[in-house]
Amino acid sequence: MGLRKALAHLVMRVSRWTFTPGHPLPERCVVLGAPHTSNWDGFYMVVAMWALQRPFYFLVKKNLTDVPVIGRFVQAIGGIPVDRENPGHLVERVIALAQSSETFVLVIAPKGTRSIRPYWKSGFYRIAQGANLPVVPGFIDGGQRRYGWGAPIELSGHQSKDMDAIRAFYAGIIGIHPEKTCVPRLRSEEAGS
Repeated sequence: MGLRKALAHLVMRVSRWTFTPGHPLPERCVVLGAPHTSNWDGFYMVVAMWALQRPFYFLVKKNLTDVPVIGRFVQAIGGIPVDRENPGHLVERVIALAQSSETFVLVIAPKGTRSIRPYWKSGFYRIAQGANLPVVPGFIDGGQRRYGWGAPIELSGHQSKDMDAIRAFYAGIIGIHPEKTCVPRLRSEEAGS
């Protein structure tokens, strides 16, 4: 057993939280981390991936990867730095990375912040669609102290329909900080896209 897997199993043994993957994780996918309300959300997704020995990527603020030692560790475990002031062609870079890999798992918090906000960021949708990846609704359910993911959702290209499926999955799931939980919605849905 590798060190990461051993650490993950130790955390799972002593934690009051339960890992409940509802379905096998595809070899290539975008895993949503929602309803992102705490730093613990990312921690439990890392634990889940390490327990399964699945390599994965995740987006992280660039200022964290700029910190000596910590930054190298974050990138070594899959962190992709994001400069929020100058995001550039982030979506295109991640799509290219996905297309160049036989196996590719991106864990992303589509809300983009732990605070409450009316809309999710659409990058996860554009990445999944651009790289032809299913979206796997990952969750950290504070109400039931469990984390995992549900069945993969193949995007149809009809954004509102796809988001309806995502909303249906997250109905009733609350974050670690319930007051920061919000309904999954993209700004472009309001515009009728």
